[in-house]
Amino acid sequence: MNHKWVARITRTIGLEGVRLRRRHRTTLADRAASKAPDLIGRDFIAVAVNT
Repeated sequence: MNHKWVARITRTIGLEGVRLRRRHRTTLADRAASKAPDLIGRDFIAVAVNT
């Protein structure tokens, strides 16, 4: 069974899939706000590949 076969059978018996609603974005970042300082001073530069 492939998706085309399933689509044809469901169409013939009148079934429809559930359409998911689009999520609403409720929080917008303030681009003018200052970034949080790096209090630990971590350095994420890799010494070698895949390390």
